[in-house]
Amino acid sequence: MVSLKQALMPSFPFFLAFTSTVNLQFEDAGIHLYWGQNVKEGTLMETCQCESYRYVSLASLTEFGCNRTPNDAKNVANYLWQFFLSGQHGLALDGVVFDIDGENTPNLYWDDLLRELSAFKEKKKLYFTAVPGCAIPDFHLDKAIKTRYFDFVAPKLYNNSVCEFDGSIYKLLRSWFKWTRYVPSNALAFMTITANPSDNGYIPPNILSQGILPYIKLAPNYGGISVWNRYWDIHLDPSYSDQILPYVSKDVLRSVLEKSNLRSNHSHRQQQHAGQLAVMTVINLIYFLNE
Repeated sequence: MVSLKQALMPSFPFFLAFTSTVNLQFEDAGIHLYWGQNVKEGTLMETCQCESYRYVSLASLTEFGCNRTPNDAKNVANYLWQFFLSGQHGLALDGVVFDIDGENTPNLYWDDLLRELSAFKEKKKLYFTAVPGCAIPDFHLDKAIKTRYFDFVAPKLYNNSVCEFDGSIYKLLRSWFKWTRYVPSNALAFMTITANPSDNGYIPPNILSQGILPYIKLAPNYGGISVWNRYWDIHLDPSYSDQILPYVSKDVLRSVLEKSNLRSNHSHRQQQHAGQLAVMTVINLIYFLNE
């Protein structure tokens, strides 16, 4: 078996995370979280025991590319299967996240790597996630996305002035709905956001919950929210994820109904108000879809 050094060097930086499923049930949306970026974020066991997360991505490989060939992609896929996914060496993780950054990272063979990894689905249920940037098509991952082997596509909508939240939700929603229309029909779309208040495009949890989620959940392939990362997630009390979790559900009107405190015995006037809010949401959605 090829060694990690042989398979990945010399190369360019990217981020390859490994997915550990927690409470993975696709009948409703959920929260994905990155773990493993800070010693102060708690243990992986503590993270996986947190009921707020649907699945957790951990660890990373930071190099692949350069003048690699499709055969090198096969070697890397075999290495990842043997040491991280199969359980042969004590680790039996459930998938891989492709998050490729940097203008100097070449657009080479990510689709080949994905194809090789997908072959192992015959041996075990695996989940593969693409984390593209704002632009469509994504320079690094477009060919891989078009293979239809990704289960999730989670565009990163922060730290980029083209699509980030800047006090207005316009650019964010415009980019989100472009991506949800672009994602292959077999995949779910997640919105990748940051829980770090110092990052450009940071969305306060109350604004995400009540001002943004009611819109993005209207996308038929909406799968949930992806949060970077565990350290900043628990930096708030209650945590960022705990604050948004009640609103992440696919139930479009949940936040409206809860805010209006509607029950069957409440007044017709309250019900009328909730209906008006729902109609306004749909009208605004049509506006963004036509952009």
